[in-house]
Amino acid sequence: IDDEAQSGGIADGVDDVAGAIASTTGLLGYKAGADGLKTLVLTGPATLGAEAVSSIWNPATNTLTISSVARGLIATVVVTNLVTGAYTVTFSKPVLHEKGLDENDATLTVGYSVTDKDGDSATGSLKVTVDDDTPTIAFTTQDVCIPSLAVDDSDLTIDASANIANLFDSNPGADGQASLTYALDVKSPGVDSGLVDT
Repeated sequence: IDDEAQSGGIADGVDDVAGAIASTTGLLGYKAGADGLKTLVLTGPATLGAEAVSSIWNPATNTLTISSVARGLIATVVVTNLVTGAYTVTFSKPVLHEKGLDENDATLTVGYSVTDKDGDSATGSLKVTVDDDTPTIAFTTQDVCIPSLAVDDSDLTIDASANIANLFDSNPGADGQASLTYALDVKSPGVDSGLVDT
């Protein structure tokens, strides 16, 4: 699974994993045997990525829902065939990964317990890896006027200022924007700053 598949998701990035899917299918590794399946119970995590979540199993629909208080439904795990253990995992929102680690991965771990008709039981687990997406920022390709700044060194109490926000195009990605800051330097090591004393 990849956050790139969510609304606003950004392809590629540092440590990106190829592909952009929000849903995956497979088979849970269980067999009820000759006695037949009596019950199946799925359990989910209390934390997913950097977010506290709740996991609720509905045996009537064979669906595990994973939600957070702040963002609502995040993912579902639906067992589509009780005999074969076929399942579908679908993410409707991006996972809030640990911050500052580029396109790091989070793991959704789902436990399952099966009980046959004479009371024997077995357990297993399903692990789903979710790759992050990362924001981008670049100098704008639009036709904009680049402001100039000038100060008089005979009176350095007077500052020069300009709005440079329109010089950059930014995209926060699927997670949405938490903050946007700009930091500019007048020089870099070994590079002429362009400031001229007149």
